[in-house]
Formats: sequence, structure tokens, C-alpha cells
Amino acid sequence: MTMMSNNYIYNTLRKMVSKMKKSTSNFIKGMGTVIQIVPKTSKSLTNFRADPLPSSPSEAIRGDWQKVGNLIRTAITRMPPSKNTNGKQTR
Repeated sequence: MTMMSNNYIYNTLRKMVSKMKKSTSNFIKGMGTVIQIVPKTSKSLTNFRADPLPSSPSEAIRGDWQKVGNLIRTAITRMPPSKNTNGKQTR
């Protein structure tokens, strides 16, 4: 090999390594961003099998609707009272 081709190979490899370092750095920064977004104490991430598995699909659907109902009840109780069009206070 000539000196010219050795320099070309060296420069090409140096550029490739530089791009790989930058890509790795960007990947690690991206993973750090994901970790910041996802809360550490999220029940759905840390303990998603806390509830026993349902015995049938209908049991699973029933359980899902019970959870929906409980969430709606909780939201309603946390809402401040408002007035309807007659001026009477309602929930």
C-alpha cells in the first residue's frame, strides 16, 4: 500500500469512529430523556401484575368497567360544586 492509501484509510476510519461516538452519545441522551419522562413510582410500570389474572374474558371486562366507574366516581367527588342555569348549586 502507498502512503496515500494509508492516510485515506486512516482518515476514513477516524470519521467513522467519530460518527459512531456521536450516535452513541445521542442514543444515551435520548434514553436519559425517556427515563426523565417516565415516573419512577408508576404503578403501571413497577407493579402491573398486582391484580390477579381474571378467570375469563368477561371477568376481565367486568373488572375494567369497575375500574372505570371508580375513576369516574373519584373525579366527580373531587370536582368543585358548580351552578346550573337556574342559579342552583349542583355537583
